[in-house]
Amino acid sequence: MDSFIYDTYSYYLPTIRFLDDFGLLKGLGNFDFNLGQTSLWHIIQASTNNTIDLSYKLNAYLIIIYLIYIYENNLKKYIIFLPLFYLFVASPSPDLPIFVLSIITILNWIIYKNEDSIRYGLLLSAFLVLIKPIAFVLPIFFLIISLKNYNNYLKLYFIVGCLAILFFIKNIILTGNFTFPIGFGNISELPFSVPVELYRISTLEGRYILLDTENKIEFSEFLNWSSVQYYIYLFQIFKFPFLFTVF
Repeated sequence: MDSFIYDTYSYYLPTIRFLDDFGLLKGLGNFDFNLGQTSLWHIIQASTNNTIDLSYKLNAYLIIIYLIYIYENNLKKYIIFLPLFYLFVASPSPDLPIFVLSIITILNWIIYKNEDSIRYGLLLSAFLVLIKPIAFVLPIFFLIISLKNYNNYLKLYFIVGCLAILFFIKNIILTGNFTFPIGFGNISELPFSVPVELYRISTLEGRYILLDTENKIEFSEFLNWSSVQYYIYLFQIFKFPFLFTVF
């Protein structure tokens, strides 16, 4: 029984298989806008799918790590998150490492609240940003609390800075934009840079071109809709597919 996530076949698996065949290609975002967002997690999966991850189930190992952590630290009440994790465990989704490792990082800091917990938190949260930039709040949190004794973390700041540089380099190689998929960091002088127009089109597609192929709605019609109408329609056509299972 596999949990179904829409992005599995539209983004995650195509990304991993493209990395298998071609690696990180310069200007890849011009070929497919989604591929320009290649996550570090997908790079890791593409590097292990012929050894320890033959069935694209690397996420299952994270569940084992999580169970060991809460058992060793007598935090059994946090097993409550397992149903949420189950939705992602059978997919190559980078969301699961974000959830699992963020919870472990925060719990580790709450339990110990010492310099080591801040070091681990800052380093691991920086790693999570490489997996998915939406995790940027976590390293900011640990950076702020580390500033009180910043002299003790100078080497770690350097390591985190190097990770950030790697993230920017990866984005520039794939899209010519160090803040991709946000358009303001686009370096238009690079010949392989994703055209600015694609960012505008992506915004429209992400918000207005929905999945109801039987009753397509033009963008102009949305301009006359209220927010309530928009979200009701969104709920009706998606029906939260990530909650479904495929047998």
